Amino acid sequence: MKSIFINAQTEEVKEVAIGSNVLQETYDLIGNGCTYVESALYLRGNDSLVVDEEGLYKRDLCGFYLFGNFYYGNGVVWGCDQEGNNADCETSVQDIMSGIKWVSQEDATKIKNSILL
Repeated sequence: MKSIFINAQTEEVKEVAIGSNVLQETYDLIGNGCTYVESALYLRGNDSLVVDEEGLYKRDLCGFYLFGNFYYGNGVVWGCDQEGNNADCETSVQDIMSGIKWVSQEDATKIKNSILL
């Protein structure tokens, strides 16, 4: 399944292939002990950005704004078909790059702390 990986630590956005074990491969990509993901933003077609559901409770991560919304840690864009099954994402790396703003670890921690108050 064609997906997009957003790496906040290295400030890279790249296309990745996710195999049949979608959840585990997504946990591995997001890293930082991720064991739960949530759909955080709906994109083109049936695509969605998934992030670590517990990301705000983790320490020392960078973050990013995507189309004006803040996310702490890394993210993955998944695609799905009309029936809700996994499918290649329609969103392109260029689409993501046009709407992303990277946030340093220090600034991401400040934003995270203001959200958790």
